[in-house]
Amino acid sequence: MKGDLSQLLDTAAGQHGLVTSNDIEAAGMAECWVSRRATSGMWQRVHRGVYATSPGTLTWEQRARAALLYGGPRAVLSHRSAGYLHRLLAEPPDSIEILVPYSVVLRAAPEVAIHRTRRSLGAVQPSRPGEHFRGLRCREIVETVLDMVDVAATDREVLSLVIAAFQQRISHRLLASRAGRRHNLHHRSHLLRIIAETPDGVESELERRYHDVVERAHGLPTAVRQRREKVRGRWIRSDCSYEGFGLLVELDGELAHPGRATSADVTRDNDSLVSRDERTLRFRWPHTYVPEACVAAAQVGGGLRRGGWTGAPRPCGPGCTVMEGFRLLTR
Repeated sequence: MKGDLSQLLDTAAGQHGLVTSNDIEAAGMAECWVSRRATSGMWQRVHRGVYATSPGTLTWEQRARAALLYGGPRAVLSHRSAGYLHRLLAEPPDSIEILVPYSVVLRAAPEVAIHRTRRSLGAVQPSRPGEHFRGLRCREIVETVLDMVDVAATDREVLSLVIAAFQQRISHRLLASRAGRRHNLHHRSHLLRIIAETPDGVESELERRYHDVVERAHGLPTAVRQRREKVRGRWIRSDCSYEGFGLLVELDGELAHPGRATSADVTRDNDSLVSRDERTLRFRWPHTYVPEACVAAAQVGGGLRRGGWTGAPRPCGPGCTVMEGFRLLTR
């Protein structure tokens, strides 16, 4: 055997145990020698020109690095793969996704999705901590969010991505600005409505969704919006007031860490309960998307029934659970 095996193994150690045909050539090894090792089961061929220097099942990180090596020096992990590395997703995706320049043409590879772009690839290192993630070049986080939004299957998935993005401290303005530049971005208008920073902003869009998807879709009475009244010498505002039924609905439009009632919120709720005998239900963005919207409608219907409403909600469509929940809450 000719060549420097130790050099090749050192290269593999810095590449998650992987080598390429170029690495093999640089070490002076013959490709046929590597092929024999792969055939014998000592090594394994992962992709065309990419080998793992050990047998057995590859880790996700090894599969990701192998995809990058296959894609070439400018390839970056993208979409859900980059989303996992940026902590937008809790679990790694089954398929590895890479992004390459539009001029690069690659053959299809098993368990690898190849995307091409004419834009800048924006390669960065993963924000997910861990030595085993080193060397996994990935798409910059804001572009990753937009890539994932572009292929999202539902509006609910878009919302989940936006919440995850803001939990990673992405700027509302930056995300909106980048989205505005992508004129062919799927779900673009929905995304921009969610992250709007106008004076009414997120709350106005959240109220619209609540009215459309929770109230109207389930045949509930229409609440009075933004009711203002003076209690204990100060003005308090309620997002949705069901007059005559003793029920208020407050909508929490915060996306990064939603659902945390402030001390002022608690004081307002207590004032409403004591002065007007009104109960308060609180909902967040996820509650305005099916199936959570059906659960929210059942709760509102139950609260209205407790206040004297004689009606009942109606299903919003096939598979709606509002009646089941309503019956459980009012029996």
